[in-house]
Amino acid sequence: MDTGKMDERAALVRAPPRPQVEDAYRDGLNGEVCANPIKGISDTPDPLFITPAEKKLWDQLVGILSPSLWEVKVSGRIQGDSGVLSISGSSKAVLRAKEAISRLLILVGSFVGLKMATLPQTKHRAAGFFHLREGLDLFLWEGEPSGFRVDAVVSLGATGGVDRGNAVFAQRVLAQQGCLHTKLDVFLARPPVMELAGAAVKLALEAASCRGLCSLVIACSDPAVSTFQADAVTAGIEAFKQDHAASSLTSIHVVSGDRGALAVFRRECGKRWPPGKNGQEKLRSILLSWEAVRIEVVAGSATKKKTDVAVVPLVQESDGLGWGPGILAIMRKALEIAPQAADLQPGEVLLVTASDFPQFDCRDLYLVRLEGSRLKREDPQEAIRKMVRSCLSIFYGSFLESISFPVIKPAGPGQTLKGECLLLMLEEINRFLKEFPNTWMKLVQVVPLLEWTPPCSGQGRGCSPDAIGDGSPVALIPVEGRETLAVEDRHVTALQAWRITSLLLSVAVLQEFPSLKIYPADRLWLVGLADEMASLTQSLIHRAYRRQLVSCEFAAEPLPRCTIAKDFLVRELLPRDPLVSIEIIAPATVRVWGRRQRVEEAEKRFRALLGSFSVQPVPLSTFQSEFIKALWGDLFHNDFFLKRGVPAVLEISDVVQVAGLELDKMKAAEGIVIGEVCEKTVEIAEELRWATETEEWKRLLHSLGSPKEVALHHVAPSQVTVVGFHPHITQVEASIKEYLRENSQVLESMTVARPELASAGQGLFRIMHWEHLKVTVKLQPSKQVLSLQVSGLRKYVRRAMPAIALDLDSLVLAAIPLKKAALGEYFSGVGAGLLMEVAQKGHCVVRMQSQQVPRHCGRGTNSSSSRQEKKLAKDLLEVICALGRESHVASLKQAVASFIARFCEETICHEAVATFHDGFLNKLCKNPFLAFPIGLHRLGDELRIYGSQEDVGKLLDAIHGKIEEYQAEWIEAEAPYEMVPYIIVKESLAQGVLPSNPLVSTGILAEDPVTITFRGPRQKVVELKKCFEEVLGDFQVLPVPLSDLQSQFVRAQWGKLFCNDFFIQQGVLAVLEVSEVVQIAGLDLSTMKEAEEIITSQVSQRTVEVAEELKWATECEEWRELLHRLGSHEEVALHHVAPDQVTLVGVCPRLTEVEESIKAYLQDNSSVVEKIYIPREELALAGEGLLSIMEWDDLDVGIQIQSKGQLLALQVSGLQKCVKEAIQVIRKDLGALVRGTVPLKKSSLVEYFSGTGASLLQEMGEQHNCIVRVEILRSTCHRDGDTDGSRNGEQELAEDRPVAICAVGRERDVAFLKQQVAGFIAKFHEETICSAELAAISDETLRELCENTSHLFPVALRLLRQKVVQVAGHREDVDEVLGAIFAWIERAVNARVQKAQAVWIDSKLIYETVRWHHMTDGGWSTFDMATNRLLEIEYSKKKTTTRVQVLWNGLKMDINMLKGEAVMPSDGRKFRIRREICLWDKNIAPHWEAMDDCLVKKVELQSSLEEYRDVVRKFHKTAGGGYTVLKLNLMCNKTIVPILPCKLAYKSKATLSRQHKADQKG
Repeated sequence: MDTGKMDERAALVRAPPRPQVEDAYRDGLNGEVCANPIKGISDTPDPLFITPAEKKLWDQLVGILSPSLWEVKVSGRIQGDSGVLSISGSSKAVLRAKEAISRLLILVGSFVGLKMATLPQTKHRAAGFFHLREGLDLFLWEGEPSGFRVDAVVSLGATGGVDRGNAVFAQRVLAQQGCLHTKLDVFLARPPVMELAGAAVKLALEAASCRGLCSLVIACSDPAVSTFQADAVTAGIEAFKQDHAASSLTSIHVVSGDRGALAVFRRECGKRWPPGKNGQEKLRSILLSWEAVRIEVVAGSATKKKTDVAVVPLVQESDGLGWGPGILAIMRKALEIAPQAADLQPGEVLLVTASDFPQFDCRDLYLVRLEGSRLKREDPQEAIRKMVRSCLSIFYGSFLESISFPVIKPAGPGQTLKGECLLLMLEEINRFLKEFPNTWMKLVQVVPLLEWTPPCSGQGRGCSPDAIGDGSPVALIPVEGRETLAVEDRHVTALQAWRITSLLLSVAVLQEFPSLKIYPADRLWLVGLADEMASLTQSLIHRAYRRQLVSCEFAAEPLPRCTIAKDFLVRELLPRDPLVSIEIIAPATVRVWGRRQRVEEAEKRFRALLGSFSVQPVPLSTFQSEFIKALWGDLFHNDFFLKRGVPAVLEISDVVQVAGLELDKMKAAEGIVIGEVCEKTVEIAEELRWATETEEWKRLLHSLGSPKEVALHHVAPSQVTVVGFHPHITQVEASIKEYLRENSQVLESMTVARPELASAGQGLFRIMHWEHLKVTVKLQPSKQVLSLQVSGLRKYVRRAMPAIALDLDSLVLAAIPLKKAALGEYFSGVGAGLLMEVAQKGHCVVRMQSQQVPRHCGRGTNSSSSRQEKKLAKDLLEVICALGRESHVASLKQAVASFIARFCEETICHEAVATFHDGFLNKLCKNPFLAFPIGLHRLGDELRIYGSQEDVGKLLDAIHGKIEEYQAEWIEAEAPYEMVPYIIVKESLAQGVLPSNPLVSTGILAEDPVTITFRGPRQKVVELKKCFEEVLGDFQVLPVPLSDLQSQFVRAQWGKLFCNDFFIQQGVLAVLEVSEVVQIAGLDLSTMKEAEEIITSQVSQRTVEVAEELKWATECEEWRELLHRLGSHEEVALHHVAPDQVTLVGVCPRLTEVEESIKAYLQDNSSVVEKIYIPREELALAGEGLLSIMEWDDLDVGIQIQSKGQLLALQVSGLQKCVKEAIQVIRKDLGALVRGTVPLKKSSLVEYFSGTGASLLQEMGEQHNCIVRVEILRSTCHRDGDTDGSRNGEQELAEDRPVAICAVGRERDVAFLKQQVAGFIAKFHEETICSAELAAISDETLRELCENTSHLFPVALRLLRQKVVQVAGHREDVDEVLGAIFAWIERAVNARVQKAQAVWIDSKLIYETVRWHHMTDGGWSTFDMATNRLLEIEYSKKKTTTRVQVLWNGLKMDINMLKGEAVMPSDGRKFRIRREICLWDKNIAPHWEAMDDCLVKKVELQSSLEEYRDVVRKFHKTAGGGYTVLKLNLMCNKTIVPILPCKLAYKSKATLSRQHKADQKG
């Protein structure tokens, strides 16, 4: 809240002294607000639960809402996951407060994006926030500008001014909702000028600032805001900000109902100013935008709206205030109903029954007691403001929605003054609502009393939106000259004003008369000097002759151009002079009628226009130009465009061209020609050029080119150009494109949903005759649908598609089942050629197809088929599918059935079959004696033969003969085993793992790959070879689960510790192999697992973790040497791949030894903390001082001392190896320390070394490397714990409890220290000085005296009593300080004596000049000289305060200089005093004369006087030469004359003082 403004409007109610009134209500407005009317605040707070985000929002709103004015107390806190507002007060007030606060948080929270809520339709929506400078912000809002409660509203965009100039008008306006504000209308020029528009906006802002306004709204009259207007507004604001670093304006709001307009403003503002960051200012603006308080003034017989509360100021006739009879009548009635209201103190509030006051129509009525004494001293207007503010302050804190209070006015004012009172109330209500924004106040109702009707237009509730006073112009900015005429700053009393009723004046006329200016208000006002106004009259008479009505005619050739020129001239002249008439009459004549001046101008302008026609060629092609020329006079002519309403002329020369006066109209005419006369080119593709060489093409062009609206040009083989009017050219183009499309290649697809046709595939082309269709048919592969692609000319393809569909529909499908599986295999294999040959002869397409049908298994030749002979099963039945016309399919079926009747199948099973070569079998099948193809199928040692019965018998005889030859063979076989290592095969043969046969010999023929030879009968060799394959087939390789580092270790030690026969050497039949991984190869899985356990148990991997605090130890040279030494042995490998660990890989037990070494190194370098306890009291008292005398810095450890009573505790931290060594050294050093004491027998020594000399003692200790302290030794005369408080402290130190200087250090150092301390004690001395002057000395002065004196050792100074100073220290130093103190005492005594003399002389001189008297019972008595001096000094200060205290006879006396009264506070006695100037006994110059009753008198000095010569000399000395003094007058002032003797006396006193000092120095 702006406390400066609040101080200017201090309220009339004063904080009540009663205890029930809360201090918050007194402090909220600096003691200006009345007390809380609701008593009985509850001690138990009522909680209101909110979200944490709302709690943060509440903390920001507290600084805006002024909760100190509320009837409730609100405090907030965070409780768990939610926020809590604790509200305490009366139950009704708490309920209203909770509802208002909840609604406020929901509204503002939704506005700033805390949560979504269902809200009423908002009047405004924030669209932007920008910071202009400190104390000035800009806000953009979407909504209506009338809803804002601001000080001013700037309306931008209205058309006004003279000669389209810019003007600004100011007017006080009372809006519909009761908002009283200043309306600033900014009139912009047409066409607008950016510089002038920005200047107009700036002037409007300056006018608001000059009136002391704080906030304003800028609204555009045109909803579609252009970039120019936005730029003008921002430019004006920026200029105002630059020129006015400080102003009353704090916020500017730009409001528009169009979001597009706000986007334009936001973009322009973003270019100039940064976004606003002041959250408090933003929240205040949001609350102001939500505020919807309606101010109503009940006028006439209108029905009043019932309100929640009415607040009436309580005034009484005894107050002496001149209020109207209506207010006094209410007060009398209130005192009758509630007599206790007469006892109300200023600032207290009383609640009375509202039903007794029907004129207010409210629920509750509050009477507010005002402070009558302050009202008397206030200006009536200021008193009205403060009473309104007091009433609203009570209402604001009650959380009620509506309030009513009477019209507050003085008694008996005129009607004009009554209106001013009402406006003052409305203005103060608006000001209060702007300073205290809220969302719960809805209605403020002003109720007039019976003796007065408010001056509002119309009847009923509210005031009509009307202007308060006439509008006054603020500034005028003409277009020419860029001169700004500020009307408010112009002195117009010596000017003569004429009221202008017509638009005869222009800026050009006014420029001839500099003083004349035009002010647009309700009319146009011309203001200027009288002589220039007369000259203007003569000029107007001359111009009237030029305005006579005449007529003129002249020729109009050529007519089209004249028509255009006439229309153009009409558009130019009519806006300026509507009396001008221009028309074309027959025959080709132009007639102009109007004022003489305008007619001459029109004729001249018309001829100039005819000569200024522009000619512009139309960008047409050659074909278009030829087309227009060919149809000129038929379809085209000069007025071609005029008939279409375009002011242009169509002309033809070498090219087609357009003539006109306006470039945009010529462009429009050009567009008409280009749009109506079209040229289109039809491109002919390379593959279609053959179609343009036929007779059909020529006939087509001849038929299309016959209409005159179209012309065809086939000048190139690749294109045809068509020129003509738009509808016809489109039809011709479509016909040509249709012909080319019919002769273009096309590809059509045909789909037939018959799977049998799709399966036939390319075979369809053999049985169908489609060559005569002149198209190409291709088949697209598919299983279920037949897809054909037909390509060719579009006209042929269209005829071929139905013929192909008809042929496909005539095809049928027949199935020939094959009951034997051998038949299906035969016709699918070797017999397929036979089947195709039969199908080709029968014009059919055949194929084999399998069908699943149930059947009994037939008898076979092998044993497996005989076991399933009687079993019913489902099997695949082969079928021959034949596709063709019905007759052809029937012939094919007969031929196939004849072959099936002679079909036969036989099977031979023998091991010799496997040895038959394919060449032998092929030779059998190609025997020329076979009638049909024969099928042979070999599977191992089984051979199956199928075909015709005769052919199968011939092949069986040949095969049986081949088998008999096979039985008598002896063989030798070789078997290579590439995957099995040689050592495995060798050891397996040696150990008898592989099988054997006595009839077959085996041997290893080669090692890489391993090859075994077998010799013996064929059958035995085959069996043994198969056994070998089964055993060696179990060979496998198993990877060993080793880590990468273990595998790397094995590879590194390959050939040293590891090899292939690593496991065989240990009795395990397995091989160790190394490739990408380490793996085991063998024949038995159990053996390989045993080998895996051997390798994993011998090759181990361990990881030693390095703690984070020990990583530094792995970066030193010692660590690298350790790793190098441990890793030099081949049985162990070390890997320090990460800073926090070391990985060890190797063979046990060497690996364990290396691990222990690394852990021992890390442990030695780890940080430890050890504690040492020394039971020596003197060392414990020394504490931290031991570190300063002991040389422990080279131990590389940290030492901390922790004393515990008589026990010294040392904490040693650092590396473990360093700590072990340091502890031994520390114990040894501490054992060498001794304790020495120097007793202090004097208490002054104890005080010295405990205070000022402590630094000296410490310096001695540091010099001798010892720890020194003053210590109280244990007493042996008293029991433990005896502390008798009655004994003197000094005696206790000196006798009972001896004090000594204790030193701890090495024995030699302690001895030297004791010797030096004893030497200082021997020369110690103390001295005490007692002097009355020492009462005025301060500790700071003593310290400065001591510091300014040279001394060897510290000196202790102590002020024992008011007049006693004690000095202690080295004897020589004490003597020096004593000398300085005595010198200071001597100077103080001299100064006191001189001061007393000066006061006496001053008192005497004043007493001789001015004397003060007091009234006693015996008359006026004179004060003594001292009191007389004090009174005159206070009088000379010219204070206006009513209370001055002066000592008189040892008592305080309160003096009121203004009233001339004195009061003795001791007994309350009052008496009068007066001041008298005593000049009768002074020596007055002889040439002086009495002034009598004159206040000022002028006396001319004679040139012969010394005073005259002295003044002239000083004047020339100051002003310099070149001046002549004619005479010199002395101005005598009656109020100054009595002071001259006083000044002379002071001057004499100063002279005597200087002489006295000179005598003292002499």
